[in-house]
Amino acid sequence: MKKALLVIDVQNDMFQEENAVHNGERLLQNLKDLIAQARSSQTPVA
Repeated sequence: MKKALLVIDVQNDMFQEENAVHNGERLLQNLKDLIAQARSSQTPVA
């Protein structure tokens, strides 16, 4: 079975004060952690 991590539509505009997403800092940290885990297990990240 092949697997990959696909991160879709995360943009800088989502983190501007007037358009900030809910729990934006937590979202970014979760994405960083997922990407790091994928890379450490040699799972492709796109």
